[in-house]
Amino acid sequence: PYVFFFASMAQMSMSLAFMLLINTTLSNQLKNLAATDPLTGLMNRRSLDIEIARQLANEQRHGECLSLMMIDVDHFKKLNDKFGHPAGDEVLRRLAHLMQSVVRTNDYIARYGGEEFCILLPGTTETQALVLADRIRRLFTDLIIEWDGNIISSSVSIGVADTEHDAHEAHSLLSAADLALYMAKHQGRNRVVPFSTYGQHDVSIIARRS
Repeated sequence: PYVFFFASMAQMSMSLAFMLLINTTLSNQLKNLAATDPLTGLMNRRSLDIEIARQLANEQRHGECLSLMMIDVDHFKKLNDKFGHPAGDEVLRRLAHLMQSVVRTNDYIARYGGEEFCILLPGTTETQALVLADRIRRLFTDLIIEWDGNIISSSVSIGVADTEHDAHEAHSLLSAADLALYMAKHQGRNRVVPFSTYGQHDVSIIARRS
């Protein structure tokens, strides 16, 4: 009887441990799905917002600069119309892979929405971020994507902002990078523009952007 009892208890313990492992694995998978973009595997917008708030708090404690790039694929609608949405999806995946290959391990890449991406760069000034942004722009311009017998090439416009130029809150940092991106596209696309170039009080530009 004792052998049977202890054998039964051991079997129950193993079964419970197995169930806990499955539940933990499923829970982690659900968390990952909720935090990532299904097309590219990057962080999604909600995850980026959380990370920006966390990094801003860290920046305030330690006095480190925080930079943000906002990246948009040029003429993406025309690309979709010409080659189809699956081809457009492949362009976004290739851009995501390219960005992952050049950023640091402590940087954060997110698909912000549609053909728009963000890269959050802790401990990085706007000037330093501009170097990386232009590298991404050049590499993507040179990238040739084959799809269904067609050769697809594209370009990106990038706006860059940091917390040294009056962008000390999440919404102001995002707005500054977005405004710089707008100016990059307004000037002809396929270029990188820093927010500091235009100043924080350019009311006419902001009015046109909104």
